[in-house]
Amino acid sequence: MKKIILSLFFCDLALFIMAAEPDSLTRGKLTISGELRPRLEIRNGYRTLLADSLVPASFVSQRSRLNFDFRNHYLTFYFSLQDVRIWGADASTSDKVFPGIFESWAELRLAEKWKMRAGRQALTYDNERLFSVNNWKQSGRTHDALRFAFCGKNLTMEQVLGFSQTKENSSGTEYKPGFSNYKFLAMNYMKYKLSYTLSLTSLQTADGFQDAFRAENMYMRYTTGGRVEYKTEKMMATGAGWYQWGHTDSTYKIRAWYAHSEIRYQVGRDISATAGAEIVSGNLKNQPVRISRAFIPLYGSGHTFMGYMDYFTAFPGDTKNEGLINPYLLIQYKLNKLCLKLHNHLFYLQGNSTDLTPYLGYETDLVVQYKLNDFATFDYGFCTLSPSESMNRIKNVEKPAPFQFFSYIMLTVKPVLFSSQK
Repeated sequence: MKKIILSLFFCDLALFIMAAEPDSLTRGKLTISGELRPRLEIRNGYRTLLADSLVPASFVSQRSRLNFDFRNHYLTFYFSLQDVRIWGADASTSDKVFPGIFESWAELRLAEKWKMRAGRQALTYDNERLFSVNNWKQSGRTHDALRFAFCGKNLTMEQVLGFSQTKENSSGTEYKPGFSNYKFLAMNYMKYKLSYTLSLTSLQTADGFQDAFRAENMYMRYTTGGRVEYKTEKMMATGAGWYQWGHTDSTYKIRAWYAHSEIRYQVGRDISATAGAEIVSGNLKNQPVRISRAFIPLYGSGHTFMGYMDYFTAFPGDTKNEGLINPYLLIQYKLNKLCLKLHNHLFYLQGNSTDLTPYLGYETDLVVQYKLNDFATFDYGFCTLSPSESMNRIKNVEKPAPFQFFSYIMLTVKPVLFSSQK
């Protein structure tokens, strides 16, 4: 049966290529675009509590990108140069060359519904909880990978493979970053539309990490689960769950889980309200020895889900392996070019392996977005956190400043510099 399916696939591919006009492979549309994103930040408790003996931090960071996008029916070629800097970090007379590559990939159409992409690329899937480009971070997140995609009427499937090495070796496959970054990645994503309003997604991931002391050993971590979404014109309801197992290192096995539910309702033409909760599992008092119950949300966006002050973006360290419960209420108001967002989060520890009380604190984020025109947007954010004694201990700050806040002003300019149909 497998031989028959493969034969049909390659026959379809051959006929597809033969049917193409010879010069149509070189004809296409070239688009050159840019992005400039300076952001002023005032950090008086961002990522961790600010001790009352310290003063707030303030700086301007900037992201600059130049993107080249060529595409036709058979090929998409994308190349993005990126420079990320702090204003003033380099002297005005510096002769350093800064730009690096953010993305560089080519995507080939193998058949009418099949595509293959290879190179450095952003991996963004589903609601971005496990795989995200992490757009808030100025440098973003990309992966060196090979991706196969099937796009049908109701079914979408993608398979991603990645293999990391530090350099061109003459022998062996030692990967110097060790356990801090994956050596091997395999991911399968599927989305099926049951109807106009109901869809199901599944995501299965295996990532492997090299032993810090013995290069021949690789510890595998597996994550499997999915999400269901029901969506109408005025309402969206979703529920998701993942289970994680495998190894963190040579001594600990992973037995962890994650659950999420959310409902969003369009109150009026301009106002929407979203209520939901996340549960990230953590360690328990009476769990077996050498077992970790701390779930790790892989390569997703904590900034989107757990507050703009980013207290919980690096699991399991940000909660000392205790997991997290995050109930939230989000309110959004849109009027023409103006968008106001009010996000409210409560934080509790999910695990109980320590003597800490579960309640960690309350965060409120106020964000104002104004679209200046088709290519420029202005953002202002002001976020506050009211921590508990347990938060003080989790973040190792005995006497935090009385008022913890984070504020930013950001301008995003994304013009299309050139567009040509060859």
